Amino acid sequence: MRFDIITIFPEIFSGVFDFGIVRRAVEASLIEIHIHDLRDYTHDRHRQVDDRPFGGGAGMVMKPEPLFRAVEAITTGVPDVNVALLSPQGRLFSQRVAEEYARKSRLVLICGRYEGVDERIVEHLITDEVSRSPVRWGASSQPNASPSPAACLITRTTPGRPSIAT
Repeated sequence: MRFDIITIFPEIFSGVFDFGIVRRAVEASLIEIHIHDLRDYTHDRHRQVDDRPFGGGAGMVMKPEPLFRAVEAITTGVPDVNVALLSPQGRLFSQRVAEEYARKSRLVLICGRYEGVDERIVEHLITDEVSRSPVRWGASSQPNASPSPAACLITRTTPGRPSIAT
């Protein structure tokens, strides 16, 4: 299984997967984890990934263009790729969801940020939206916006893969 994580904070993942079952699964080539800096898929000199919401609204959202470019670059030529947005509005991440993901061969995780993502991303790019928190937080606290939900998802999904002993 291959996990691709798209984030604006790639440095946060340094060392996160160097322990326990995830490390053993990576060392045994049972899973792969690739971290992608969303800013690498921008074309402006400021590497901007946020913008005002399409159609109006308060706050800033993640721009669609860099995310579409990133997912396209990561998944070109790969059939049946699942793209999950980690956001407070998603379905609750549970053991059942972890088992569902464990049956997949490839999963792209988008770490949300700001007030969320441009709605065009949800409509045209995302195959699933998942939240690690049973409480739907306001945008100002966004516990799902940090990279930790991606680490949690990978850590809980890995033991469900065939050939990985806990």
